[in-house]
Amino acid sequence: MIESYFSTEITVNIIIQSLAFVIGLFINIKVVSVCWRNRETKTWKIHIAYSVVTTIFFAFDLPFVTISNAIPNLSMYTGEWFCSFSFFVINYGINVIIANSLILACMKYIYIVHWDKAMRFGHEKIQTVFFIITFALPFFIAGVATITNDFDSYKAVKNCFGIQNQPKEQQNGGVWQRLFLCNIPNTGAESYIGHVLLQIVCVSRSIVSYILTTNLPEAFFYYKVFKTMRR
Repeated sequence: MIESYFSTEITVNIIIQSLAFVIGLFINIKVVSVCWRNRETKTWKIHIAYSVVTTIFFAFDLPFVTISNAIPNLSMYTGEWFCSFSFFVINYGINVIIANSLILACMKYIYIVHWDKAMRFGHEKIQTVFFIITFALPFFIAGVATITNDFDSYKAVKNCFGIQNQPKEQQNGGVWQRLFLCNIPNTGAESYIGHVLLQIVCVSRSIVSYILTTNLPEAFFYYKVFKTMRR
């Protein structure tokens, strides 16, 4: 019986997470409502996109984590495609959340520090560019991670595949390879070019991820913004 997998701890976690989701949903609805009524602000599209994506992310992630932890090897019932799709959705949502503050800082930097160039280029065009970036960067990172099966740190996804007890094979070549390259096998000389191209994509993904997860670019943008505002 499926019910036998559920414990009191899981039930309490479900209740707490559900309440947190309802509170977050209310806040995000208010954010979308306020931004929609005040569309003269330069970042209103980014705020709405962030609220919508995070709502969808948590609406999917919370039940998926609960079900995958309660039913080991969920892929036996749904197929492995569902686990891969779930990993993409989770990875995508996480990267949208991570990238949001940096994107907003970059927009403020452009509008305030380079206001003359922004005026010439067009504020609407800048909003459109950053709106696309908001979706494109997380899509790229999540897409590469999904293609290369880089889900070793996601316990719920590993449970879904039924490989939670199988450690990720260590990659030879030192720390730089582990930090920037994907842990994918090279199947032979006939696929060497494809393997190299995929690793180039993996390096690009890693660089973008590290830029998004560090506060240094964000600190630089705000430093320049505050320096300009003090003049």
